[in-house]
Amino acid sequence: MQTPYFWNQYRLQGQKNRLICLFFLLAFFTPYIADAQWFIDENRGRRYSEDAARSVTRNRNFKRPIAFGFYGGVMRSGFYAQSISGTFNENGLLYRVDNVFEKSSLGFSIGFYSNFRISEFWDFRAQLNAAFYQRRLVYKFGPNNLLPGISIDTEVPVESSMLEIPLLFKYRSQLRGIAGMYFIGGIKPSIALGRGKTGDLVVGTSSFDASIEYGLGFDVFFPFFKFAPELRFSHGLVDVLKRNNNFYDRPLQRLTTHTATLYFHFGG
Repeated sequence: MQTPYFWNQYRLQGQKNRLICLFFLLAFFTPYIADAQWFIDENRGRRYSEDAARSVTRNRNFKRPIAFGFYGGVMRSGFYAQSISGTFNENGLLYRVDNVFEKSSLGFSIGFYSNFRISEFWDFRAQLNAAFYQRRLVYKFGPNNLLPGISIDTEVPVESSMLEIPLLFKYRSQLRGIAGMYFIGGIKPSIALGRGKTGDLVVGTSSFDASIEYGLGFDVFFPFFKFAPELRFSHGLVDVLKRNNNFYDRPLQRLTTHTATLYFHFGG
């Protein structure tokens, strides 16, 4: 079994990715700063009082039992791959695999949610979204008769489109002015939207996955809507490897999915 490169899977590496995240934050926050000024002026000197929280409740129906909205997200996703090294036979041709490791890639998601109030600090959220992934596996082939003493790295993309149904519990803090922090966690069943590819040059994945999810976010109330940026992590519980006994899946023992996603929610 090969040691997975777990530590490096979800880092947003390089200046480019950090600038992308900063751009998204600025793009969504900047247009609404002026809209929130009415609340700051109205509650100047008492932003952290109960009166300020009641003002938000009155203007945004904060305590209504059911709320709806939509969201989009950008993600970085990869596999946690368990593999074996050794020599394999493909139609009489011997080849050696020294290692298989994962390489994360960007994807995106869009969907709708329903939020059900349980108590003052607890909510239940049901979501429905379509997510589009392109994960990658990198194969390190050992030396063979044709290339003695030379190892070759080959990158194999694994694309998938999933219908996801996250079922999450949300624990939120008391409001401070127009914002409040929350923690969220639950499970995420997923079903493939299309039939996966099969063949000698692809790694097949199953049509079902289930993950555990957790993260944190901020509810920010504006005059006509609520905006909530949220960072969420997902770890697959199911082996998604669909074995076809081809060139690439012979060294693999198990594949599970792992994802880090930055969501932007808009709603009530």
